[in-house]
Amino acid sequence: MAQAALVLGILATISPFLFFISANFIVFAIPMALAALLLGILARRSAIKRSAPTGLATAGVVLGVVPLLLAAAMLVLYARAIDSAKDFSAKTPEEAERLKKERIKNSKEFDDIFNKALQQDQKDEKKK
Repeated sequence: MAQAALVLGILATISPFLFFISANFIVFAIPMALAALLLGILARRSAIKRSAPTGLATAGVVLGVVPLLLAAAMLVLYARAIDSAKDFSAKTPEEAERLKKERIKNSKEFDDIFNKALQQDQKDEKKK
């Protein structure tokens, strides 16, 4: 049981990094961390009753808590990012219209710059 807690704790700790720090950690890290924590606590209690070493079980508990703390911190960061993104949305119909015009203008500017770069690239290819 202690080995299972340790393995699940390790997997829960590294899984957010395997998914490039994305929201997928919720699907993988949190359930594995909870399982590692539960198994680690049960293994530690069992080891104490049998007067056996508790090192692996303790490591499983620690590696169950660490991903839970990381997940909580990442959830807070995601919530703040989503909350700050609301500042970029329109609050009134006039502001929505203004933002729409700005997006169209920016899109046209981007298209113009892209087309100029494309034409320059084609000219450079012909010179070769």
